[in-house]
Amino acid sequence: MNYLFYDIQISGHHTEYINHILEYVLGLNNPKNHYYFVVHQNFKKTHNHISHKAENKKNITFINFP
Repeated sequence: MNYLFYDIQISGHHTEYINHILEYVLGLNNPKNHYYFVVHQNFKKTHNHISHKAENKKNITFINFP
């Protein structure tokens, strides 16, 4: 199954929200599901400590919103 998380704000609790969801998804360790995170275009630059957690996971994708 595919899951989409959409939050294009990059300040305050928005990045914490993405981090909490990512931690939960990583804990599930379910390779049958694919998770897409649509984030602010600068998310990977300013919060790479979050996106880096999913770097080697083929079923987790970060998509930059222009």
